Amino acid sequence: MKTRFWIAADMDAPERVEAGALDVAVFTRGRNRPNEDAAALVVDDAERVMLILADGAGGEAAGAKAAEIAVDAVGGQAAADRESVLLGFDQAQERVTQLGIGAATTLFVLLWEAGAVRSFHAGDSAALVVGQRGRRKLDVVPHSPAGYA
Repeated sequence: MKTRFWIAADMDAPERVEAGALDVAVFTRGRNRPNEDAAALVVDDAERVMLILADGAGGEAAGAKAAEIAVDAVGGQAAADRESVLLGFDQAQERVTQLGIGAATTLFVLLWEAGAVRSFHAGDSAALVVGQRGRRKLDVVPHSPAGYA
C-alpha cells in the first residue's frame, strides 16, 4: 500500500496526485488562527483509493493533535476498504478520548473502489464530490443543527 500524508500544515498551493483513474487535489489553509486540519490519501491500487480529512475542533484543547490522530488511525489500517475504515473510526475515537483533555475533531473518509464512491463521516464538516462537468455526485449532510436545517 502506498500512502501520502499532508498533516496539519498551511499549504501555499493544492497538492495534486494521480491515483489510478482519479485525479485528487488536497488544499488546506487556516484563516485567522493556527490550522487544525489533517489529510491523507491512501492508494491501495488502481482500484481502491481512500481520502481522509479531519478538522480539529477550533478553540478546544489540542484540535490539531486530535485531527492528526484521527487521520493516522484510519490511514494506518491494512487496506482501503469498508471494514478498515470502520475500524479506523473506532480507533480514532478511542485514541482522541485517551488524550483526556477534551480534544475533538471531525472525520471524513471518501472511499473509491472500482468506480463506486462511498463516504463515511462524523462531525459538522461538509463534503461535496463533483464530476468533470461540475455535476454533483455526492453531497453529504454535516452532523450539526445547521447541516440538518
